[in-house]
Amino acid sequence: MKTVVYCATRNIYQNIVYCVTSLAENGNIDEVVLLIEDDIFPYELPIDYRVINVADQPWFDRTHPNAKKRWTYMTMLKVVMTKLLSDLDRVLILDCDTMVEQDISALWSLDLTGYYYAAVKQPNDGREWAFSHGADYFNCGVLLCNLDALRDGKEDELIKALQTREWDFLEQDAINELCRGRILELPGRYNVSYYTVPDTELYIRHYAAEGGWWEYPEVRRYNVKL
Repeated sequence: MKTVVYCATRNIYQNIVYCVTSLAENGNIDEVVLLIEDDIFPYELPIDYRVINVADQPWFDRTHPNAKKRWTYMTMLKVVMTKLLSDLDRVLILDCDTMVEQDISALWSLDLTGYYYAAVKQPNDGREWAFSHGADYFNCGVLLCNLDALRDGKEDELIKALQTREWDFLEQDAINELCRGRILELPGRYNVSYYTVPDTELYIRHYAAEGGWWEYPEVRRYNVKL
């Protein structure tokens, strides 16, 4: 089963429609899972999907400093996939500012033996300061998760780290630090953004830090009637 996951608070439900429409038209995947704050998603989507209401999620205290960053607590839910999706061994998590432009089904055939995640490197914002030994840093806006591997206790370690320590870029920093050496590098085409390594092809466009991206002409073509 080729499953893609989105995590969204109510204020960005409309963004989900654009993102999922692009995925349905181009991605060649089987199913979408929406982690949202309701039992029912209020808009129609052009693909099979299931909803998990995470409004009362038990893992992350919303009074903790991490939950008061410029992102919502939803970003931290990227590290609880084994808890929420016990029936799957691999999922792709996409941020709600990503548009899928080509077939991404090959990601489910990658050999992830020995890796917890796969992602595209992020060299463009000086994140190297956070890590010793010149370690690579990966952008988690497009994150392929090896759930079988993460069930060895690594997700529990990530959950605890996000509960007990304040992080700048939340789950992205935690994943990079605690999974160092166990993140497979994806080609840049799977996460094309200002932050990531360049590529000559475009499979997933990530509008990270681009305000008003939903008004771009290439996005508006997926702006179905809401």
